[in-house]
Amino acid sequence: MTEDNRSEEGEDVAMGNEGAKADADTTPRRDVDAIVCITIVVESLVEQRILDGLSRAGARGWTVTSARGLGPRHVGVTEIEGGSIRIEVLATVDVANHIWELLHADYFPHYSVAAWEYPVTVSRIERYSGDVTAQ
Repeated sequence: MTEDNRSEEGEDVAMGNEGAKADADTTPRRDVDAIVCITIVVESLVEQRILDGLSRAGARGWTVTSARGLGPRHVGVTEIEGGSIRIEVLATVDVANHIWELLHADYFPHYSVAAWEYPVTVSRIERYSGDVTAQ
């Protein structure tokens, strides 16, 4: 064993109980598979409109950041007036389905939009599903 807590094979090794957190200190996990992250990259000129739509679809919150890049049509997002934004939404599958319906009906046909979804594991799952007042 070397001084930096690595075995001769290079594996990390906990020394005693200091390096591990007891499982008894954690709350039981809920159905984390029910939460997904939808990422939407869209022209910034529709930001408020799409955020209002996300709210109507049931999203409880989102993160919005500036986006730069090159799309499949080889048009840089900075070439679009106002640039683009990236919106990330953590939501239940039901809310995610409503968001996809919104995107297909109101945004894909009219704006430069890229969107994708993937499952996520979250802490404090009640923030994304269930009764808002229970938090």
